[in-house]
Amino acid sequence: MSSNLTTIREISWREIFPWLILLRVFRLAIRPSVLLMALLPIILMPWGSWCATQLFDHPTHVEENAVEVRVTSLLELTRVAPAVGRQHMESLFHQVTRPFHEVLRTHSLRETAYWLFVGLWSILLWAIPAGAMSRIAVVRLGREERVGFIESLGFSVRRIGAYVGAPLLPLVGFTLCALPVALLGLMMRADWGVLIAGVLWVFVLVAGFAMTLMLLGLFFGWPLMWPTISAEFNGDLFEALQRSYDYTRERPLHYLFYAFVATMLGALGWLVVNAVCIGVVDISSWAVTWGAGGVERMEEISRESENTTVVIGMQCIHVLSGLVLQKIPTAYAASFFWCSASAIYLLLRQDVDQTEMDEVFLAEPEEEPPLPDLDASFTAAPSSSA
Repeated sequence: MSSNLTTIREISWREIFPWLILLRVFRLAIRPSVLLMALLPIILMPWGSWCATQLFDHPTHVEENAVEVRVTSLLELTRVAPAVGRQHMESLFHQVTRPFHEVLRTHSLRETAYWLFVGLWSILLWAIPAGAMSRIAVVRLGREERVGFIESLGFSVRRIGAYVGAPLLPLVGFTLCALPVALLGLMMRADWGVLIAGVLWVFVLVAGFAMTLMLLGLFFGWPLMWPTISAEFNGDLFEALQRSYDYTRERPLHYLFYAFVATMLGALGWLVVNAVCIGVVDISSWAVTWGAGGVERMEEISRESENTTVVIGMQCIHVLSGLVLQKIPTAYAASFFWCSASAIYLLLRQDVDQTEMDEVFLAEPEEEPPLPDLDASFTAAPSSSA
């Protein structure tokens, strides 16, 4: 009696646990080209609020949920909890969505215009960089292929209309539903309008239900819009809107689990990036202090306020050190956010549509036209007569 024994030599953990693809996001997020794409919007985002303040004479808002990391030395890194890295990514999500939340709470036209300007500024600012980062992520995670810096930016520029229009389309629908309700509210300024509003109130509730669904789908689904445009053949704003709403509605628990895992991994990765940035500044400062003659000389330089050359030099040092300590970790949070959103999109697409992850659109290279066939009469070399 023979027994058939099968030896398992290899286990495809990716097929058993597809969400392990999220472990590969960190390597993508720390690529210099991806960090550079995320760094520019991070630097320019405050300018949107400043311009809106100047245009609409609106008081400057202090970000209540701003994340401050009070770390002055590499030795103090142990005091930084992973929750700080998680708050950085949540803060980025909050910065993009907050202007549109504030629009619903405004009570004046000037304040509404202020927050609309800030929101549109955020969308326009992130359109191309986020599109390029999501393009790099879906190709790398899905097809195991690389996309260059210039190629990803060119792809994003060609589809910028979809990147900008996808999150704005639900807001347009929201506005169209809100206008009739606002007109009814205008009628309620008169006593007879209250009676009409009471009769038509059922339609007001139906419109409110439709607007709520639009906003809920947009709030949870907008991170999936950019990967949709970057991964699919059509990649238009209507497909991005449909897929983001469908995946959010049909797999909410999957979406929640993937987002939770990505947030935890991103927080741990932020600790690594923050440690490297602190180390760069600390070690550089130590070497410079040692060469300058000690701490006393550095304190003397920092107190100098009359020598213009010294002041300019110290300002440059403070700006560059602040860029490394603050902006680069925040840029990592942004790059991880968009790359992980691309990974989550591939996972949800596989769950809902049973589409393989490697089905990512790639433009076929243009084939060179074939060379014309030479006539047989010209193939022979000409004979030379002596």
